Amino acid sequence: MGIVAIPSINVGDEITSTTINTFIASVNALPTTINEDNVRDQGIDRRNIAANCATYTDQTADFWYKSNASHVISTATGGVFGLTTPNITIGAGSSLTLAPDEKMIIYCSFEYHVVLDLTASIRLNRDDASLPGAYEVQFSLGWKYNGTPSYSAIVGSLRKSNIILASYEPTIPGYWFTPKASLTIVTVIENTTGLSKNYNITLLGQAIRSNDFAKTVIANVESVQLFAKIVRK
Repeated sequence: MGIVAIPSINVGDEITSTTINTFIASVNALPTTINEDNVRDQGIDRRNIAANCATYTDQTADFWYKSNASHVISTATGGVFGLTTPNITIGAGSSLTLAPDEKMIIYCSFEYHVVLDLTASIRLNRDDASLPGAYEVQFSLGWKYNGTPSYSAIVGSLRKSNIILASYEPTIPGYWFTPKASLTIVTVIENTTGLSKNYNITLLGQAIRSNDFAKTVIANVESVQLFAKIVRK
């Protein structure tokens, strides 16, 4: 730990060369003695005084995906997380690289609209658990190392939604519609492998019907922005 010894000189004290030299020596020694005890995380963010201190991002395809096109999530036989069609993905060009212990902040915002199977009743399960229930759409951000085959959901990024407006009549299916909704997911991942890694990030989704998995549910995802920022050490 680097310490500057400031001499205690009071009014009337004799000023000697020893006092002054001790002070100068402690100042000159600082470059070789400052360490983590001088610069603590509680008082200053140490990465801000590093040579490469900025949080890094850019607008290339590796870091930023944005589109107004329709991206489809469809599940007809049960709830299984999968990629959208077309994929919503960043990092495929191998530039989304994290050094050991670096973190990546991921932002994803989008709109979605659900289309149910028109041949199915959408009666809610409040009166009869044997009837088909309303849909549920689930979204999660996924990650993998560049070049590996499959994505894993990022813990803490799961979001669920079942927005539906419907009338209810005990004897016949009611009228219904599913309003367009918007959603934002923000999460962080950290490279704890001890090696530099290239990452791919994607949006995963599944659409299901409670009590009636055989009925198709389609979710159209639009107005998408997915981007990442790397927090350098």
